[in-house]
Order: sequence, then structure tokens, then C-alpha cells
Amino acid sequence: MSGREIYLMCDYGTQPVWWAENGVGGSVDELPLSAETRSQLLAWAARYESGATDDREWASDRELDEFEAEGIRLWGLVRSELGSEWRVGYHSEIEGRRVWDPDELPT
Repeated sequence: MSGREIYLMCDYGTQPVWWAENGVGGSVDELPLSAETRSQLLAWAARYESGATDDREWASDRELDEFEAEGIRLWGLVRSELGSEWRVGYHSEIEGRRVWDPDELPT
């Protein structure tokens, strides 16, 4: 396992966990997360695969907003489960960038 700094981001054909140190995709199984959280992360990634096009376009703003809201919820859950020994970021589809603190996102 590489470092204790990860971020959540969906991309085609990968799991939604990335090692921040080198930007390499990881597996939810590499993290000390509950089985339920792992399952939810994989469901979120599957939603991305079925919802976004190759151009990262969504069928509607509503679908994108719902996807983003679920990602932010999962980000909070992962941060809580991993605790303060981990730094957990999130790649916002709406903002088009990685954030490390929830205060970086618009409300």
C-alpha cells in the first residue's frame, strides 16, 4: 500500500480510489473500510460508467448533480472510516478539480 493519502475519483474501467502520491488507481480492498462502504464506492463507480459519456458529459444536469452529491457523501464516509491518519481528497466532476477540504466546494 502506498502512503496514507488517497482521493476518490471515477474513471472508466477502474475503481474509484487513487493514490495521491503517484496518481495510480487502487482498489477499495486495499483500504481499511467496511464492506458496506466498499460496496457503495463500487456502485458509485458503476453509476459513472453508465451515466457519463466518453466526453464526460451527462444526460442531464440533474444526473450530474445526483452523482456529485453521492460522491461527496461517500467522501465524508471514507474520511470518517479512515480517520485522521489518512488524507482523503475528492475529484469533483462539477468543479473539474481535486479538493482536499469540503470547504473548497461551493455550497
